[in-house]
Amino acid sequence: MSTIEIVGGNITIIAPERNHRPVGISHRTKRKWWQFWRRPPGCPFCPGQEAENVDVLRQPHPTQKHTWLLRIIRNKWPLHDCHEVVIFSPSHDATLAQLGSQHILLVLQNLRARVKYWHNLGIRVALFINNGRLAGASQEHPHAQIVGLPAGQAVRFPDYGQAVISVNQTTLCQTLIPVVPEFDFETIIAPRDPVPIWEASDELLAGLSADLGRVLACLESQEPGLPYNVIFDPETSRIRVTGRKYARAGYELATGCRIIHIDPVAWADQLRAA
Repeated sequence: MSTIEIVGGNITIIAPERNHRPVGISHRTKRKWWQFWRRPPGCPFCPGQEAENVDVLRQPHPTQKHTWLLRIIRNKWPLHDCHEVVIFSPSHDATLAQLGSQHILLVLQNLRARVKYWHNLGIRVALFINNGRLAGASQEHPHAQIVGLPAGQAVRFPDYGQAVISVNQTTLCQTLIPVVPEFDFETIIAPRDPVPIWEASDELLAGLSADLGRVLACLESQEPGLPYNVIFDPETSRIRVTGRKYARAGYELATGCRIIHIDPVAWADQLRAA
């Protein structure tokens, strides 16, 4: 049965039974409907395409010559003078979860360096990952983006207060599930003592990397190619993961209500068992 929650004037309908309803397009293909991509002949982020982009930073491979572990490039279609793309690895298909916690740590260390660079220039930035077409990605090759914000704007990060389910806590980090989330599979990974990401220690980033890898691996195990977003709050080093299996459709647009298809308690149990 569905339950209706009203928090801060926002109406959320938690209806996990709807996650099992049939999707009519699925009989045409073995792929899920959100996995369709209009892929270009050559991926601009793959090895061999380096000359097509302007490097900001290139992390060389420690043992293999003429290759790299991670690249940061300028976005060709920028929203802001500060708009960079962080290409996680040379692999076209490897997600962060598949790359493992040590590589996630490398990604976070490089994000920290770039945010510090822009912070020193007085520019606030948004950090995010769009994974999958329904999550807003225009390129399939896994990547993150760093985008400057207009003056006076900050990253929007919801404050759920005590209305959360604790999944995991260490001396440095905690993983929390909102009781009434804004999105399916929503998960918050937060330092126990918030600190700007440009001041975060390697030890803290390692803890965040381990927790993020665990959450993403569990999320990706739900459905092959399941889209999701990862939002970073540079001011506190918090991380927000949101599943994007379903688009917000007519009912939500007509009423302003949110429909949540995944039971937050069941999702918390899955993460604990992972």
